[in-house]
Amino acid sequence: MRNDFVFEFPRPTMPNVVYMGGFQCKPSKPLPQHLEEFVQSSGEHGVIIMSMGAFVGQLPHDVTEEIAAAFAQLPQKIIWRHTGKRPDTLGNNTLLVNWMPQNDLLGHPKTRVFVAHGGTNGVLEAVCHGVPMVGLPLMFDQPDNLSRMKIRGTAKIVDIGNLDRGIFLQALQEVLHEPSYRMNMQRLSRLHLDQPMKPLDRAVFWIEFVMRHKGAAHLRTESYKMPWYAYHSVDVIVVLLSIAADIWLMRNDFVFEFPRPTMPNIVYMGGFQCKPSKPLPQHLEEFVQSSGEHGALQEVLHEPSYRMNMQRLSKLHLDQPMKPLDRAVFWIEFVMRHKGAAHLRTESYKMPWYAYHSVDVVVVLLSIAADIWLMRNDFVFEFPRPTMPNVVYMGGFQCKPSKPLPQHLEEFVQSSGEHGALQEVLHEPSYRMNMQRLSKLHLDQPMKPLDRAVFWIEFVMRHKGAAHLRTESYKMPWYAYHSVDVVVVLLSIISVLQGML
Repeated sequence: MRNDFVFEFPRPTMPNVVYMGGFQCKPSKPLPQHLEEFVQSSGEHGVIIMSMGAFVGQLPHDVTEEIAAAFAQLPQKIIWRHTGKRPDTLGNNTLLVNWMPQNDLLGHPKTRVFVAHGGTNGVLEAVCHGVPMVGLPLMFDQPDNLSRMKIRGTAKIVDIGNLDRGIFLQALQEVLHEPSYRMNMQRLSRLHLDQPMKPLDRAVFWIEFVMRHKGAAHLRTESYKMPWYAYHSVDVIVVLLSIAADIWLMRNDFVFEFPRPTMPNIVYMGGFQCKPSKPLPQHLEEFVQSSGEHGALQEVLHEPSYRMNMQRLSKLHLDQPMKPLDRAVFWIEFVMRHKGAAHLRTESYKMPWYAYHSVDVVVVLLSIAADIWLMRNDFVFEFPRPTMPNVVYMGGFQCKPSKPLPQHLEEFVQSSGEHGALQEVLHEPSYRMNMQRLSKLHLDQPMKPLDRAVFWIEFVMRHKGAAHLRTESYKMPWYAYHSVDVVVVLLSIISVLQGML
């Protein structure tokens, strides 16, 4: 993923998701002589650079005129990548170029502001070098990227549809003269650069890891093997909705439906539309009779099990104490006669909401507001699951290369010969093969578990916490965190529908 949690909102990710945001960022190189002379001529005011990316060399003419007019009113020098017509309002402080060494300019100490469209590469380069931004988002992910930067106090966004020289000049002056923009961006820069290994090295390691181990199945969730209704919790939703209803009429029959537990307020009425057959119209009857003993299809006819099985299902389906439609009508009237059917409903709906949803347990866990969680696990034997970016796995940190045994133990071990201490595991090769495979996966890591743990502990100390890696959900009110407001709306709709019936 070409992202970084420095500007991306933290969220749970599976262990097979590797973040490599900022892989293209490099230390700045010396500028070409003509650019260096132009930058140095800016004096203490510094320079502003503007680029709208590789695909947008020019903006509409009226927009460029307004931008050029705003630039002309600043004491800073401007380097603007622009391939269109030269604006009439262009000032002497602005240099138009067809191409610029963007990374090198962002890394120059005299660069004050970066005016950009908000593409991921440009945003990460600005973060890497700590240069605040004025954003002119156009399309794709650009508005989203710049919104993230705005929330972090590192960018000012200008709507290009409403842009004029006054609005653009005000945005530039705000970012130039309000110290918080630069301070916030430099803080993000320190967080981004403080990594245990470079993003590109991390990406290369995991690509080679997948090649070495013929995939990384142990890091993938098993959920992709689940049926769609289980994956999307449809079965769970149905159960929850059934709690709110007095009677559920299900158009199914366990003759062809797989048996499963159901609450007593669920009434099956499958086959309610079935009736005894009537005589066919004459032309159809004649056509059917013309088939003789062969029937209309051959394959099903020559295999007796088809007819036998269907006749068995028919007998089971027809063998009911009352007709499905009569049963449905009875239970509808039953609910009306008795003003509900509370005795058939589960008692769980009487539980306090916090007990039903295990909120009391969750609250205890959330109350431990840690910046970094060091988990003594490893996805080699742990089932893969999504984790927040402030969860660091350090399983196996205590493992070290083996040392020679004490003499008496070595002699005892050697006395076992080729047999070893146990028989069953020894005679079944799969035990050793599987364990050696797990060992290879566990040892194949970009850095040692203990080194990783130490790095993140020191990271938290260096940056006085790691709030950018923690979910904002712990700041939400409890009713929003647990979707109680959503549930209340849904239940009220169901209640209104029941009242209408």
